[in-house]
Amino acid sequence: MLFKVFLVLLILFVIYLVFRKYNVNIQTFINYLPISQTIKCFSNNQNLITFVDEMNEIFDKYKITTGEFEISTKFNEESINANRVVAFVPCKYFPDNPKLLEECFVKNKIPNELQGKVEEKLSENKPSSTQVLFGIDLNEESRRVYLNYKKKGKMYLEGFNIEKDSIAKKTYRHMKNDEFKKNMKDIIQNKLIYNQILSLFPEEMWKIIGAKEDDNINLYKYSSYYINLSYEYKVSQFGKQLIDLLKNIYKGSDELINKWYNCFKNNNITWISIGRDKENILFFTIYCVYSRTVRSLVDKKMIKVFNDEVKKIQSILNK
Repeated sequence: MLFKVFLVLLILFVIYLVFRKYNVNIQTFINYLPISQTIKCFSNNQNLITFVDEMNEIFDKYKITTGEFEISTKFNEESINANRVVAFVPCKYFPDNPKLLEECFVKNKIPNELQGKVEEKLSENKPSSTQVLFGIDLNEESRRVYLNYKKKGKMYLEGFNIEKDSIAKKTYRHMKNDEFKKNMKDIIQNKLIYNQILSLFPEEMWKIIGAKEDDNINLYKYSSYYINLSYEYKVSQFGKQLIDLLKNIYKGSDELINKWYNCFKNNNITWISIGRDKENILFFTIYCVYSRTVRSLVDKKMIKVFNDEVKKIQSILNK
């Protein structure tokens, strides 16, 4: 028993030395401001900037220090849609600010029937582990409201996509690795793209994986597959490999991909997804999330080293 303890401590010390040597926390992110800078760089869409500014004003008004913003880019063969933003509002601020949720509903033009559904779901979950998300997609002319909550140690996400004449429900569920990879491969239908994704974002980098059911899309049981990365990674850390993947999805000009890369290269990637829309067109989405506090960026080359060492510890303890 003492030998096992000694071995575990030794491995932990080795991990510490490896992380120190390769300077894992190689950079930090500051706050939500890079989102506005990125929008101005790529599309300079004033409506998107206004959304960010207005939601940030709500954060400031109610002293929401742990709010987050997410900017995402959706690539398909015909377009690069970077006009997508979501604001995360932690529910722990609602009890002390009874007008906060209503102000968010009004600002984001959420229909009354959806307000009731969101409020009902909120009452079923603890505010300390729940967020309400408000978002827009200007290219698709849609608005979104989501509820992100934790139950029995797992994160759940339910949402609604609001378009001019319809409201579609979106439900996300967790998956095990083997099921996830098989289903993702089936929906991609392209071996090269599938292998590129697994090479860029290997299992060692996965924190949460899952799939989405979408009322708008009936071609498949799950319309898309999501990966939450275990740490935050700069777009530039993926470099040419990421550009090559994007070129296999987007069939337009290389100049637009290069412009996107140069505008987003200093942003962090927290989620990715891939799936098919209602026209059965393949899409790939990159999500960048910013909190109003400092975030650490990790060297992705060290993640495999770390996971290998953890597996060694587990194998020792299981003997």
